[in-house]
Amino acid sequence: YPYSEVDYSSVENGCISQTGATWEPDECLPAHVDPLRLEAKRAWIKRRRENEQKQLAEDRAKAQNEQQGEKQKPQGSPQQQGQEQMPQGPPQQQGEKRKLQESPQLCACGFDRAACGACGRGWAQVKKERPDDVPAPPTQMSKTRRDGAPLARDLLHSKVGHDFAPEAIEQTLGQIRSGWPKQPQDYPKGFAVASPPGFCWAECDCMDDQRPQRAWETRKNWLEDPTRSSAVNAAIQAFSGQTQFVRRRGQVSRMCYFETSQGARHDPTNAQAALELASALQRTLQAVLLQLPATSLMVESDPVRIPARAFLAEDSDYEPLRFSASLASSAGGGPIPDWAQLDADTGVLSLVRQPPPSELPLQMRVEFSHSEGAVAVATCSITAEQPPGTTTPWLMATVPIAQRFHDPSRCPLERGIRVALVEHFNEVYDVAKRVARERPLGAWLETMTRILRLLRSAAGAGLALGAHTSRSTGGPPAPRTPTR
Repeated sequence: YPYSEVDYSSVENGCISQTGATWEPDECLPAHVDPLRLEAKRAWIKRRRENEQKQLAEDRAKAQNEQQGEKQKPQGSPQQQGQEQMPQGPPQQQGEKRKLQESPQLCACGFDRAACGACGRGWAQVKKERPDDVPAPPTQMSKTRRDGAPLARDLLHSKVGHDFAPEAIEQTLGQIRSGWPKQPQDYPKGFAVASPPGFCWAECDCMDDQRPQRAWETRKNWLEDPTRSSAVNAAIQAFSGQTQFVRRRGQVSRMCYFETSQGARHDPTNAQAALELASALQRTLQAVLLQLPATSLMVESDPVRIPARAFLAEDSDYEPLRFSASLASSAGGGPIPDWAQLDADTGVLSLVRQPPPSELPLQMRVEFSHSEGAVAVATCSITAEQPPGTTTPWLMATVPIAQRFHDPSRCPLERGIRVALVEHFNEVYDVAKRVARERPLGAWLETMTRILRLLRSAAGAGLALGAHTSRSTGGPPAPRTPTR
């Protein structure tokens, strides 16, 4: 009240059947009307299902009537009709055959075929009155575009291509108003208009995004309240006066917004420690990729993924859309051998067979691509050596990183960040024995890449996690640290 008593039927999104109501998109509705919105949607879905079931029943009844009409037509001799005549018999035998047709698992005598032995013809075949529907042939996939050019590779699935070349797109957009469905017969079979709001009228142009908005579309004057507007302006002025932590922008450019005051700065010690440890871990990952044993790349249960985060810059530090591999320039360039494979979507490096010793070590370059193209390149090397036990390159590289992390004087991380990272470091390092845990290459890369992401987040976003009891260490809860 008082808006519940206003008649909005004269406006575009007004409700004709109910006073004080308008049709609004879901994102414009407040949260407290969610129960009403869900109830309306459930009612609409229920009505739609009932209509579909009713239509389906009518179609089935119509099909049955057509079948009955065909059976009642007089039949000529088999020679005249060119068809095989079904054997006739007593009504009971005819009923048994129809029952067998409806239930293929039943014998000709009406019992279960698998357990029937009374009539001796449990496996007798009865000709069906109608042949089974022939399945449609599979859709043929093209390997080239209509003009003969290669398909455009999909961004997410490298094995999928597209042939999208819209002709006369400008003319097509100009016909959007005239081609918009405005009647039930304009919709394809199985589709209908969204109700509410219902069909567009003949002069409606709501679907045309190319036209500029009109003034009445950007304002709702019937919702304006002078008292509320003055209260909102007073709140904005009061918030603008809090100059110790906020600054109002847009006084000249009219691009009004608030930004955090830049006067107070937090202590960068913790963020700098996270950044330095992340840089050291990044160099460690790059060094390990130069010594990849061939035997470690042939274990299906432990896939080896190239850690793109160890090579991407700060402004492109997110998972690439595509990985591509080729021989390094020092190895002559060109494609990699057929015994090595790199998944273009996931970056998993694997070997399909044991490579010949004469082709090892193999130096290759892996290119990472985002939607805008190639953004970084990694250098990898596959070797024939497989050091035993804890002498593998990745286990030996674990100890310096873990010892630096566990030394607060060398790595002064924020307390909550340190407690969270301890659980992840415990997967690859035994603190009590001060030795690296034996982990396969794929699992080690996965854990170290996860730690690298956490360290970069702590350094770039200034995170401070609330302290909690570590599941791995079982130690006492650390004191609470306020989030910056």
